[in-house]
Amino acid sequence: GGEQEVVKKNMKIAVYQAAGTPESVEANLQELKNVARKAAEELRARLLVVPELFLTGYNLGAETLHRLATQVDGSVMKEVRSIAMEFSIAIVVGYPERLCDSNQVYNSVVAIDKDGSTLANHRKLQLWGDMERAAFTPQSDPQWHEHAIFELEGVLFGLLICYDVEFPEPVRALAMRGVHAILAPTACGTDGTFIATEIVRVRAYENNVYVVYCNHCGSENSLQFDGQSLIVSPRANILAQAGKDVQLLCGEIEVGVVEAARKRSPYLTDLRPNMYLPQT
Repeated sequence: GGEQEVVKKNMKIAVYQAAGTPESVEANLQELKNVARKAAEELRARLLVVPELFLTGYNLGAETLHRLATQVDGSVMKEVRSIAMEFSIAIVVGYPERLCDSNQVYNSVVAIDKDGSTLANHRKLQLWGDMERAAFTPQSDPQWHEHAIFELEGVLFGLLICYDVEFPEPVRALAMRGVHAILAPTACGTDGTFIATEIVRVRAYENNVYVVYCNHCGSENSLQFDGQSLIVSPRANILAQAGKDVQLLCGEIEVGVVEAARKRSPYLTDLRPNMYLPQT
């Protein structure tokens, strides 16, 4: 037999903090193409993460989001797949997802591999505020995590979206299933600074996982975004952090770092859920 292939248990990822072009899917696809090229060719990243609802813009209101909503296997996503294939990079992108033959629209994030295939597709669990509740249907499948986890070259990733990360439970649910890194595209305003600087770091530390928080910057229809996207290690160290402007971050996800954190702070194995979760 031939030599066994050594599984490389670390991965370089790129995180794009973007202002985007609200309501112009075409312009956002072009921007995605430009940044995918840069991430792949200059940064040599294997995976690119962009913000929540990046393809359309976020603060647009229910009517516009419904008009721009697209199916995961539709023509817009075909463009994203061709970008992934052209630059041989996996892409995690937020979009409003329309179900076939349905009026339901989800706030979703899809992970597409470098061969154009779908790795995972997460629908937001926790909708934030009146605009989102008017526009979107929340994820209601108790087995949601099966659609949110994907493996790439020995690294196990889990997808969450923005407000999902502000609850300990979704992050813990993915961590308990062995995920090494949580990828969280987001659209967080300037009143959310505490989330990026403190909560995201705590989530990483208490779950022995990397957390990648990818925010918008600039403003959309009176909503001023906070920027401050970051890549946090399982020890809560900030490996890369953006300011308030458009920026492409880069960081390394290392499985060994996760394993060491699990040994040093064994929260997941020491957990006694039957002592504090309500008995059903």
